[in-house]
Amino acid sequence: MKITNNPTALRSQRAIKESLRSLMKEDSFSHISVTEICQQASVTRQAFYTNFRSKEDVLASILQDIQHEWTEELRKHPADSLTDQTLVLFETWYDHRELLDLLVRDRLSTLLVSNLLPENFQIRFVGDIPSRKRRQLEPMARAMIIGGISNGLWAWSQNQYRYSCEDMALVCTNLEVTDD
Repeated sequence: MKITNNPTALRSQRAIKESLRSLMKEDSFSHISVTEICQQASVTRQAFYTNFRSKEDVLASILQDIQHEWTEELRKHPADSLTDQTLVLFETWYDHRELLDLLVRDRLSTLLVSNLLPENFQIRFVGDIPSRKRRQLEPMARAMIIGGISNGLWAWSQNQYRYSCEDMALVCTNLEVTDD
C-alpha cells in the first residue's frame, strides 16, 4: 500500500479496504476481481493501482491495520506479562473474528504469518541461553511464536471461538513439552 497523508488517497484506501472486506463476505477471495472492488468502492482502477499493487496488497494492508491496532493497544496499556500481551492479541482478533473466519474459509490464514508481529517486536528468551546464541536463534524463535499463534487463531476459528480470549492466552504462554 502506498503511504500517504493525502486525504483523497486515504479515503480511497479506506473505501477499497472496506469493499474487499464486504465482498469477501459474499464470495471467496480468489473469485473477487479488482474491478469488483473498484465498483463497490466507487473508485477508478487508476485510483486502485495508485494505492495498491494488487488485491493481495489490499488484504495485507487490512491485516497490517489489525496488527497496528494490537500494538497501539499495547502502547496505551502496557502488558506486564507475555500472557497479558497475548491476551490483547486474542482480544483484538476476537473483535475481527468475522475476517478471521473468512481467512480460514478461503484458506488464507497463512497470511497471518507475515502480518502477525511487527518486525520491531522484541522476543525475550527465558532460560540459560548465551547472548550470542540468542541472536542466532531469534529468527527461529520469531517463526515458532508466529506459527504457533497463527495456528492457534486458525484452530480458535475452527472451534467457533468456544474458548475465551483468556483461555487462548493461557494456552499460548503456559506450554511445556515433556517426555513423561
